[in-house]
Order: sequence, then C-alpha cells, then structure tokens
Amino acid sequence: MDINQTVYKLCTQNKDLRDFLISKGFNNLSSDTMFNTMAKMIKLKDALKLKNIDAEIFQEEYKSFSSKVIENENFENKDSKYTIEGAVPCPIRVPLMESLKDFSSGKDIDIDFDLRSANLGMDFVFDKFKNKKKLPDLITTAGFELILDDKIYEEVKKSYTDCNIPINDDFIKRGVDLKDPEGIFHILGIVPA
Repeated sequence: MDINQTVYKLCTQNKDLRDFLISKGFNNLSSDTMFNTMAKMIKLKDALKLKNIDAEIFQEEYKSFSSKVIENENFENKDSKYTIEGAVPCPIRVPLMESLKDFSSGKDIDIDFDLRSANLGMDFVFDKFKNKKKLPDLITTAGFELILDDKIYEEVKKSYTDCNIPINDDFIKRGVDLKDPEGIFHILGIVPA
C-alpha cells in the first residue's frame, strides 16, 4: 500500500480500509460527506502522523484485518441452516464475524452471514423486503432504519421476534431499560460514543 496516496484513493482501492481506519479512531470517515471531501485532501501517511500511528505497524495490522474480513465475509452456502444479514458498527463488525465463525465451526450449525459496515446502509436487506425475497433469520442494524419505513417495520413485526437474551446487568443497574417492550428487537452490542 502506497501511504503517499490520498486516504480516499486508497479506500476506493481497498474496500475494507475505510472500516479499518474508522476502527483506528478516524471516526470522521464514517460520514460520507467528510469522506468525500477530507479524505481526498489528506495522504494516508499524514493522517497516520496526526494520530501518532506508526505506518509500518498500521500496514501489518491492516493486512491481518483485511485477511480476516475476506475470510469471514459473505459466505455463499446455499444449504446454510441460519442466515444473518445487516449492518453493524465498525468496532463490532469483525469481532462479531469472528464469533459467528468460531461458534459454527466444529458444530452441526451452519451460519451464512453478510454483515456490512453501518455506514453502507441497509439497502441490500431492504431490497429483500421490497422484492419479497427470502428474508434472513436474523437482521442486524446499527440504527433505526428498520422502524423508519412503515411497510418494512410491519413486515419485521410480523416475521421476527426478540430472542429474549438478558441484557448487560450494568445497564439495568443504572436504570437504563434497553428491552424492546414489543419484543421484536434485541441489542447485541453497544458502541459508547
């Protein structure tokens, strides 16, 4: 990777680099507006200097990150028993994919998943609702997209139910009730911001 090129150019050449940069603290890249302006003006080497990140270590960590994403992403197993699709925040995406792969390996459970970075949106899942295609067994989202479209929300209410897994006790002790009163949605992870 030529770190003398702009962040924008490198991210367009390496589809998971933007996610990796966001996971390394470049949170402003999650905004398409910032990405399409700022990333075109700064070289990767300069961006790394701003965060005091060693370029050589960064490249090694990125190689490891990139190989894990490619290895885990978008399985095309037509005989999968369970399917999971949706968007997840960058810091959760790779650990969740690794956990799914670890959970299913060595067991009689096949999991086919397509988990994309939250900044890419949910259109690929919404198309299944709109085109009446087979829906995934579990849908993840990093926001409120599933409840903003009335037709999709009604289909979600009809087709899905919360798995009734207890939520982190620390939240409950602080009086934060994160349980969906309608029993449709469940929180898998939280990114404190």
